[in-house]
Order: sequence, then structure tokens, then C-alpha cells
Amino acid sequence: MAPVFSRSAWHCTWHLIQWERRGKATYTHQHIDAVRTEWAKFVVKTYM
Repeated sequence: MAPVFSRSAWHCTWHLIQWERRGKATYTHQHIDAVRTEWAKFVVKTYM
């Protein structure tokens, strides 16, 4: 089953993937932390 993230987290993740492809560091720790937070919420909700 695929993990479920908020729309904003998927948006951020997509941009992080695009950034890796381009090799440009345009995203801040705030963007990365948003994805990590959504992932943590998913894991807690699903497995605990």
C-alpha cells in the first residue's frame, strides 16, 4: 500500500526530486522538514 501524504508534502517531495535531477540547491531545511514531518505522521498513524 502506498503511503498517503498531504498535497503540500507531495508537492515538496516532487520539487526535491526535480532539484536532485538539476543539481541546484534551492530548497531549505524547512522544505525538507515538512516532508519529514508528513512521513513521521504517516508512520505513527500506520504502525503504532
